[in-house]
Amino acid sequence: MQLQRTISLIAAAILLALPSTAFGQGMLRLTFDQPPAMPPGTSWQLRHYNEYDNAGVISVISKPPTSFTRRWSGDSLFPDNGTAYLQPRQGTELVVMDGRGRLFDLVSVDLAEYGTSAMEPVVVKFTGYSYGGLAITTAEFTTAGVVDSLGRPAFQTFQFGPEFSRVYSVGVTPGLPLWSLDNLVMYIPEPSAGALFALGTLALCLLRRRFSVRSGCTQLSRKEAQAS
Repeated sequence: MQLQRTISLIAAAILLALPSTAFGQGMLRLTFDQPPAMPPGTSWQLRHYNEYDNAGVISVISKPPTSFTRRWSGDSLFPDNGTAYLQPRQGTELVVMDGRGRLFDLVSVDLAEYGTSAMEPVVVKFTGYSYGGLAITTAEFTTAGVVDSLGRPAFQTFQFGPEFSRVYSVGVTPGLPLWSLDNLVMYIPEPSAGALFALGTLALCLLRRRFSVRSGCTQLSRKEAQAS
């Protein structure tokens, strides 16, 4: 009786703890504003960028491993939305993925031209990849040369369709002319109630099996002791 009660308490604790493994899941927005802080109007060359929240880390790397620009608003020659944003280089692909390996949906992204010296429309291609690196979906967005009151490129928001659901990573392919990217919105689905129940049931079965094996070994040892 005590053994069954112990098993039930442990199983209940596991079921309560399982939702916490999904903490921070839901809508995530990559703003590229996290430390280190940058003075307005400045830029840094990076090979990778990590953005942290309570869900863990979202990583952006360049492929091949060359550099890309992280620029902070404030320069009169470049887009200015008051925050930091990324500007890929020609011939590289920006790869975005969840640091914990979770699948995610792409929701939207802000795009703009590179600067006042390159105002023509740009086609930006997004490719969704599976776990094995297989390209499973693509989308292309074309900027429209929108400018702000000072004649600088202005960001536009583009929406992804349902085909960008449950991807492992996303590649963003630059071309000529260059361009700017900000506010990449992702959605990491919460685990379903069925999945949580299945995990809890599995944990309960494993615990029961473990205690059954121990109980059987104890009974066998007692019999052997009595026989001797």
